[in-house]
Amino acid sequence: MKSLSVLYLVFVMSITAASQTVRIDFRPGTSDDIDLIIQEGLRTIGMESYVNYHGRSEHKEYDYILKYDETDRSLRFNLYTKNGSRMRISESPLRRRNFHRAVATSLSELFNQRVRLQRGERQYPLRIAVRSHVEKIDSAIYFIRVHTGDYRFIDGLEESFLNIARHHTSNYKTWYRHTKEQRDSQYGLMVTSTLTHELRGIVIGIEGEEPIRLNEPPDVYLSYMNEQNLTPGIDISFHAETTDSTGVVFIARDTGPIGRLLKYTVFINGKWFCNIANARYIKHILPAGEQTLAVQRSGDRLRSSTQEITLDIEPGEIILLKIVQTSELLFRAFLVELEDHEALEIFPNLRVNEHCW
Repeated sequence: MKSLSVLYLVFVMSITAASQTVRIDFRPGTSDDIDLIIQEGLRTIGMESYVNYHGRSEHKEYDYILKYDETDRSLRFNLYTKNGSRMRISESPLRRRNFHRAVATSLSELFNQRVRLQRGERQYPLRIAVRSHVEKIDSAIYFIRVHTGDYRFIDGLEESFLNIARHHTSNYKTWYRHTKEQRDSQYGLMVTSTLTHELRGIVIGIEGEEPIRLNEPPDVYLSYMNEQNLTPGIDISFHAETTDSTGVVFIARDTGPIGRLLKYTVFINGKWFCNIANARYIKHILPAGEQTLAVQRSGDRLRSSTQEITLDIEPGEIILLKIVQTSELLFRAFLVELEDHEALEIFPNLRVNEHCW
């Protein structure tokens, strides 16, 4: 028993010695700047540290390796020796998303020293009724999502997104896009559906330049979406036999469990075209020029309350549309246009609606 106490004392003395360096292995997809909070905590007890982003700094000198992960309820830490032997494990609860407290608690356990961290104040104000989610995917690269369930506050999404971007890096390039998503919630036996307005994108820190808004999503964004299974890992292309005077329209329906047994009817230029089932998609070749499309719940005649979308189709053009359901009571719906990368998240999970092919 005495020998064990001596060994433990040697461990404590060695780990608290000055000039010890900790390599922090970055965990992509964790919230905000947990890696930087860990560095801040280590500095308070005299430990040197650096963050190893995606293995790019493995050649640097270090004495210990610290790995971390995040769950919905806690932060988990594993401390390793230089040769890779695990020394200690710690897990701290995330109460009210207080990362500073969770990091301080675990570092105190791992290094047997009192770590004190004051929770930083959120410096990016969000507009009323807007919620946010931030994931760090590399050094100074952030995936950001802001959303609201109230259409009255849609205008606050972009301002909230840019406030978050400026909080993390003063100069940056960014790409983001507004989307609409149907979200279903169940309370006991009751299922309700709401339409959520979302702005989702990426922020990449840069030096010596003013903020830049990109016209297309950068490769790092598409790669991350694919890694998180938010885009399919297969190559999908949208094509059809068109001529110099025609284009093609793809329409997807994935309106979730609410109303899934109901049929939706597609109209083209005010005339009935096809019924489309849930989790299906259709395609149709149309003459180039102005075409009006609409979708409604059943019926062989277009109702006056049905919302229409007018397309100016160019020869050979491919247009990708999605049905969005807006009312859990009346099952109203409308069509929105998708970009290619958005369609790649939806169409591979659907089957062809054979009767409209």
